[in-house]
Amino acid sequence: MHPETEQPSPPENISGIRQLTGFWLWIPRLATVILTLLTLDYLFNLQLINFVTQVESQFFYTVVTLMLPLVYVLWPMNRHSSRTRVPWYDVLLFLATTGICGFFVFNAEQILDRGWEYAAPDYAW
Repeated sequence: MHPETEQPSPPENISGIRQLTGFWLWIPRLATVILTLLTLDYLFNLQLINFVTQVESQFFYTVVTLMLPLVYVLWPMNRHSSRTRVPWYDVLLFLATTGICGFFVFNAEQILDRGWEYAAPDYAW
């Protein structure tokens, strides 16, 4: 076989990350943009998005909420799983992780109040 007639082979996916399309392609992009804006607001104390960056632990919960569910979308469960579509169980885990982490984001202040962060209560049960 002559080198001139040889067809180039498609690039090999060494990393194992799914090749997302459509709706799923925009989820990591959107999460990255939101996280970048939140981080800049938090680091420079701009207080433009202070409904999430006002309490430090709430900001960290938000980081986890934006990044952890992406694990189920971007990486297949094993080497035999589809590399082009997101299966139903990964969608279910994505939604469950988003919901559980979102609970922590929305209840961060209450978690601090009841967790003796500011001061111990007058009595403990």
